[in-house]
Amino acid sequence: MSSSSQVDERTLREIYLAAFEGAIKKSKPWTVMCSYNKINGIYAAENKKFLNGILRDEWGFDGFVMSDWGAVNNRPADLAAGMDLEMPSSSGQNDRRIVKAVKEGRLSEADLDKAVENILNIVFRRNENRNSSAAFDMEADHRLARKIEEECAILLKNNGVLPLDEKSNVAFIGYFAENPRYQGGGSSHINSFMVESALEMSKGYNVSYAKGYTTDSEAVDSRLMREAVTAAAQAGTAVIFAGLPYAFESEGYDRTHMRLPECQNQLIKAVCAVNKNVVVVLHNGSPVEMPWIDDVSAVLEMYLGGQAVGGATVNLLFGKANPSGHLAETFPLKLEDNPSYLYYTGEGDVTEYREGVFVGYRYYDKKKMPVLFPFGHGLSYTEFRYSGIKLSRQSITEDDLLTVTAEITNTGKMAGKEVVQLYVGQRTAM
Repeated sequence: MSSSSQVDERTLREIYLAAFEGAIKKSKPWTVMCSYNKINGIYAAENKKFLNGILRDEWGFDGFVMSDWGAVNNRPADLAAGMDLEMPSSSGQNDRRIVKAVKEGRLSEADLDKAVENILNIVFRRNENRNSSAAFDMEADHRLARKIEEECAILLKNNGVLPLDEKSNVAFIGYFAENPRYQGGGSSHINSFMVESALEMSKGYNVSYAKGYTTDSEAVDSRLMREAVTAAAQAGTAVIFAGLPYAFESEGYDRTHMRLPECQNQLIKAVCAVNKNVVVVLHNGSPVEMPWIDDVSAVLEMYLGGQAVGGATVNLLFGKANPSGHLAETFPLKLEDNPSYLYYTGEGDVTEYREGVFVGYRYYDKKKMPVLFPFGHGLSYTEFRYSGIKLSRQSITEDDLLTVTAEITNTGKMAGKEVVQLYVGQRTAM
């Protein structure tokens, strides 16, 4: 609410604006929400450079801009900058400020009229495009959610233990097996049609269950730990469902470390002591440290996989689906390795983006720093062969379009998808 993001133009353009630019130009959204913070000293809601200069003039946005909830500091200044709709309503207070600003000449009627026009255009567009016969099939939507999560999940490590044999004796261990953390908190929390757990969806397989831990405390529950170790010792494979509870990551506060709850780390360590085939399934919204990574056989990253995450997890574990996702971020070994560690202190007057364009994999690659899992990493149950890679031209200018083509062949024994990754860099002159 108070922090100003101090960032240079190149970093803004190459890193932070690029994702928005692609969405605006390709998908043509009808509305955009501005953020709370200042950008180089000017609130986003009052920033004409971004709301009009870049968003509308450069990218061609033709919808209306609304504020994030309560992200209004000066309503007349917002209107002049291109922020059309205040959310939520100020019960008339800011309306009176707008009228006063117009009468006093601090806000032009043209700017006010433009905001009204932007909003009405979307109202009319909605009415013109509404399909009154459209139906929302929640069962079909749920099945689609499961398929999407199956394809997005990322197999981080696998020594051959996955996929599991359908007839194998498996122990599901961990609170999240029965109660998955499938979505974020705060503004990202929604009321799902239904939520399925991995334990529920494992019926028909030879699966036992032990709770292992609770999310109420980081402390180890001795009874739950003993039950989990016993179940693991009696199973051919132990699948531990771990991750971050809401108390560790949600809206309105920053994480202060990258650790899993200590009770979960201790549980994984204890299970590894009695079973050599340990699979860790992760439910988390962001990277975690893995002090046990060398001791487990496989790690399946489900992230916050949505309401059908349970069925997707079971299908992936038993080979009914192939993990096809690849990391869109780097997992560092520890928090201190992060490029913003020294300079980002959380909410405050100023946040300096001193790392510039060297964020994520760019930073780790430039420093030749070891990481836990690199950007783009993702294993599969099948194999793909690349051949016939061709460039449309050998040299280009800034105005040229380069097309890269290749033939991708699935040479394995099961169906799967591949994410083709192309990395572009500057060639050093010899």
